[in-house]
Amino acid sequence: MERVNPRVEIEIDRKRTLYYNFKTMGEIKETMGLDVLNLDEEWTPSDLREISDLIYYGLRHEDPELTRESVEEMLDIPNVEYYSEKLSQALGYRDLEEGPLAGSSPPGPRPDTT
Repeated sequence: MERVNPRVEIEIDRKRTLYYNFKTMGEIKETMGLDVLNLDEEWTPSDLREISDLIYYGLRHEDPELTRESVEEMLDIPNVEYYSEKLSQALGYRDLEEGPLAGSSPPGPRPDTT
């Protein structure tokens, strides 16, 4: 069996990489009650908090200083479908070459709010 690369690139404030290891999946189950290993292939995040929390857990490997609040501030409502698709890919529930966002561009640049 070929080894799967579970890292999925996602563009939020910049290009980042979602990654979930066993420790992260255990933390997700403990804090969110979501058993990542037992999701079916039709799974999609149920609400905005679930999306932001899953992205937070998936990004901590590259930036341990991230907080849930900082991740929520990076996410934009118009890109919810994009985020959901990337989460599904990173958690192994969507083929990276298929689905509604295959070959699609990442979200556009964020407006400067400073």
